[in-house]
Amino acid sequence: MSTLPTLSDRGDPAAVRIELYTADSLDGCAYTCDAHAAPAVAAFGGAGLAAYPAGLEPGVSRPCGHVYVYPTGALAGDLDHPR
Repeated sequence: MSTLPTLSDRGDPAAVRIELYTADSLDGCAYTCDAHAAPAVAAFGGAGLAAYPAGLEPGVSRPCGHVYVYPTGALAGDLDHPR
């Protein structure tokens, strides 16, 4: 698995959650503002991940560029990306 791409971290509020899949497993989520959603999906696709944008649930607040890797998923060993 290649290293996760680094996303913009300007600190703007995220408006989009991007689900990150390896094979058929949901292994992480990335959060971006509307302006960075399409470039982030392309970057994750270039890293070999399936990336699917979705809306944020009410009450969820994350900064643009935040990536959460599920500790039990296939990406958990990717130590080259700050979490």
